[in-house]
Amino acid sequence: MTQQPIVSDLVARLDENLREAFEERAGIMEFDAGLMREHAECLALLDLYSRHPLAILGISLVRVEPTGYVLSSDPAMVTGGGLRVIGAADLGQVLAEFGGVARLSAA
Repeated sequence: MTQQPIVSDLVARLDENLREAFEERAGIMEFDAGLMREHAECLALLDLYSRHPLAILGISLVRVEPTGYVLSSDPAMVTGGGLRVIGAADLGQVLAEFGGVARLSAA
């Protein structure tokens, strides 16, 4: 069976790490839970996007040095701007750190 078009479109927006997480979750649901592949992929995608809501928009939130965060649709621009990426950041944790609200400004 082939992947549903909407699933294919949304999976195409994932970066390499999230794509791997999606495939792993879908495989576990298919083989361990006995679900049909299409159903497992839909559930895996919903689970992934519930944990990483920015991924559906093709946006990355990264922690950068010295101390800060950058929200970008093009991760290459972050490193090209002279910032050193420390790693991915979780939107929920960042907002909690800022008391539920964070102000965005141009670099």
